[in-house]
Amino acid sequence: MNKLLLVVSFILLTLTSVYSQSLKLGLSGGLTNINAPDSYTEDISKGGFGFSSEIHYGVKAKLSLPLIPLTFAGYIMNHSLNSDESGAEYSLNVLAIGVGAEWALIPGPVSPYLGVDILSNSFGDLELNGNTASKDESRVGAAIGAGIDFKLLPKFDIDASVKYNMFNLIGQDDNEDTISSLNLNVTILFSVI
Repeated sequence: MNKLLLVVSFILLTLTSVYSQSLKLGLSGGLTNINAPDSYTEDISKGGFGFSSEIHYGVKAKLSLPLIPLTFAGYIMNHSLNSDESGAEYSLNVLAIGVGAEWALIPGPVSPYLGVDILSNSFGDLELNGNTASKDESRVGAAIGAGIDFKLLPKFDIDASVKYNMFNLIGQDDNEDTISSLNLNVTILFSVI
């Protein structure tokens, strides 16, 4: 999967230098609300990890090509999951590298879009009270959702989106449940080209 991401990155950089209409880079942040599996969302007292809504942060790039309402996007996000109950503390960081496309529904200064992404997710060590409960692993996932691109000034945009993420669709072990979340994200984008 990492080779695929490198190839896609190379293609995007090549298109940027030859055919691009605009390239925008920005800082992102938002809320990750874990919905499944039950072992992730149940309270620690009931045998779960107690994860609910936590923050995520990262960077995002958007590449628009001339004459088509399709924008290519790439991002790196860190999802920091933490819980604390009755002296038990769980923590898990998920580093997500995503590439995808956003289809603009209406062009203009306020432009809604639909988006789909492919994700390479690196799950860090799951820690209980600072001790490793399980080792890190990588999985391939996907995200679908919608957003709105606000064009504030010629060089600045705000991108707000809601996406449903499935972190581990490919590469699951036997009896491994799909980890999913609803992500609210805001990115402040600056025009580079």
